[in-house]
Amino acid sequence: MLAAVLGLHAATGATRRLRDGRRVRIRPATPRDAEAIQAFVRGLSDATRRRRFFSPMRELPPGLLERMTAADQAREAVLLVLAGPAGEESVVAIGQYAAEPGSPACELALVVDDAWQGSGLGRILIERLLELARRAGFARAEGDVLPANRSMVALARVCGFDLAHNPEDPTLLRIVRHLPAARAPAARAAHREWLPAPAFGMPAVAR
Repeated sequence: MLAAVLGLHAATGATRRLRDGRRVRIRPATPRDAEAIQAFVRGLSDATRRRRFFSPMRELPPGLLERMTAADQAREAVLLVLAGPAGEESVVAIGQYAAEPGSPACELALVVDDAWQGSGLGRILIERLLELARRAGFARAEGDVLPANRSMVALARVCGFDLAHNPEDPTLLRIVRHLPAARAPAARAAHREWLPAPAFGMPAVAR
């Protein structure tokens, strides 16, 4: 299970204290999260949605929402960050990766609620996703970033990504992080049994 790979309890996830003192809970997405994920996307500012989706979409199309909550466990992982009192939690960030069948690389993406940007959530999600991708056997993680998204560019550098202009779209920066092979093949195999569809069809990363 993904939860086991991350050292998470499958139902409750893992609690993290951010540098500003706030606590959040990180766990895998499930089909029950569809409404909460849609509400999260609707609540983002236009600027944040453009940085994440490269378009002003106000909510996720039904097919995309379904893939995020019932993903193909062999090629995809979706993590939610939740905050608030028990029973009243809301999604404040989403991190995910997706890969085409047989691809050695996965596409990384994340988005953080405007009120939570600058809290360190972006780095937490990237580090967890990179570890999942490594254990799933991917050779590298990639993504596309708008050059004007300076906070994401800086975060990518801090997290060890190489940056270059996307050869297929010069308006974007391509970020690439090569991943070392997982040490324990058994752990990778166990991870694939659970792991979260075809690639989301949404280009890469926004902070």
